[in-house]
Amino acid sequence: MAEASQLEELIGFLAPSTPSQIQDVALDYIVGLTGSADGFKIIASNHKVLFALLDLLEVEKLPSMDLVYRALVNMSADSGLKRQFTSQSLEYLLAGVLDPEYVFADGACMILCNITREEAGARMLYDVMAKASAAQQLAALVDAFCDLASNKAKCTLDYMATLLSNITQVQAVRQALTDKGRCLLQRLLPFTGYEASKVRRGGIIGVVRNCCIDPACH
Repeated sequence: MAEASQLEELIGFLAPSTPSQIQDVALDYIVGLTGSADGFKIIASNHKVLFALLDLLEVEKLPSMDLVYRALVNMSADSGLKRQFTSQSLEYLLAGVLDPEYVFADGACMILCNITREEAGARMLYDVMAKASAAQQLAALVDAFCDLASNKAKCTLDYMATLLSNITQVQAVRQALTDKGRCLLQRLLPFTGYEASKVRRGGIIGVVRNCCIDPACH
């Protein structure tokens, strides 16, 4: 499967119209490739793999959606591939994180965490949030994070703490969180000592740190 022609054939199996049995095999193979350095080079050589997976995100009731998310989580950790995620895909992933019924909210959150690790990715997500109302989207994230039972599909949303920390690289986010009229940061502060999840605790500590080092937020 390492040759370009074979990779193109594999991409063809990712079409939404492909029978699920064949699609499952292709997705499982891709997940395997993303789990090794050599395999990753093969995947990264053709961005059509990523785009095909992003198209599958919006297919309702896809039997192998868990495999799609596993592959995308791995691929979004790559500095080159993460820049290929479209605004539309970020918008879809953000909606998934905030959907209380979405089974793959944790997967969507992990992908967004990877994409927003650097400031450029954080700004890209902020621009997506601003299409509606960045302030409202941020408040919705905080609401979902603070309500431990907000996701009815039993997703923990723990990685939302990391996501919030990442997007505080954007000054407008820091200012919104520290706005005394909104009290968003105050609602997050109890999680700096949250013993049940190191991810939640560490992420919110990162939020506080990023806000504290910005003189404009004092």
